[in-house]
Amino acid sequence: MLAGHAQLWHVYLFAFGLGVVSAVDVPARQTFVAALVPPEGLSNAVGLNSASFNAARLIGPAVAGLTVAWIGIGWVFIVNGLTFAATVVALLVMRRAELSDVERAPREKGQVRQGIRYVRGRTDIIMVMVVVSVVAALGLNFQMTSALMARVEFGRGPEDYGLMGSVLAIGSLGGALLAARRERPRLRLVLGAAGLFGLSSAVMASMPNYGLYMLASVAVGFSQLTMLTSANAYVQTTTEPFMRGRVMALYSMLLMGSTPIGAPIVGWVGENVGARWSIGVGSIAAIAVAVACTMWAVQHWNLEVTYHRHRPVLEFTYPNRVNSRDDAVLRLRAQQIEDTSSQP
Repeated sequence: MLAGHAQLWHVYLFAFGLGVVSAVDVPARQTFVAALVPPEGLSNAVGLNSASFNAARLIGPAVAGLTVAWIGIGWVFIVNGLTFAATVVALLVMRRAELSDVERAPREKGQVRQGIRYVRGRTDIIMVMVVVSVVAALGLNFQMTSALMARVEFGRGPEDYGLMGSVLAIGSLGGALLAARRERPRLRLVLGAAGLFGLSSAVMASMPNYGLYMLASVAVGFSQLTMLTSANAYVQTTTEPFMRGRVMALYSMLLMGSTPIGAPIVGWVGENVGARWSIGVGSIAAIAVAVACTMWAVQHWNLEVTYHRHRPVLEFTYPNRVNSRDDAVLRLRAQQIEDTSSQP
């Protein structure tokens, strides 16, 4: 890009390479958090790690948009590459003797099948993955939708596009910190945040001018990061250590892999229906999946909702719900024993 010879197929090629590397890097990096802290601090550490990861996904494009207008797109890629030096140095100076021991699964055939079998027995994790994948596919396309809104609806340039992302990141930071401070992430927080994301996205898409649009985006960033951080922390902290890597690989695949599937749909809607509806389709999808999963929980988990008058709060309880986590672990252990006994 600095030489001015970059073509579209070059971008496709490097994007493909980045996706291949991320498929290995993201699950390993997220599960590595368990080795950095003692077991009692895992929930907060996972929340903070997820908060920093997802906040960077929002803050990065905002900073990049401002930097492109300042020094040009080629130098932005150079600066981004140089920032990885800090990560490499941090890994090199770590004292391995102080890392916590984490149970590891033995290397054997069928590990992918075991991971899928484990997730199939955890309806709560399946629900989290469904919510995250649907919202990520149709709702988390802000690089595209913000650019459409800035250029088409408000007639703004790269600087204002970057400012959009910065304001969105303000709410994201608040949501990340709120989710990270919780000692025990809960499934209801994931569903509630998904529903709030849908509602706030609808409000943001309907804003008549640039200033009100940015103001509404604070709530969108808050609900988005609350959902993503809580979902990541819930999956990691409720999964058995020997299965965590495989489960997180599936989770990351759905989170990151669903966006390229939904982006063309959102792009088509933005081009043919309107920029505002490119956000609206994600809003509708988020509300629909949150409502559908809640109704499923009410029907299959016998969810009970109690309103306490003395303090205005709703309490959610599952009086007849089977512990799907323990059930999944027992069935997986039994399958491992059966596979081992059948070997010659």
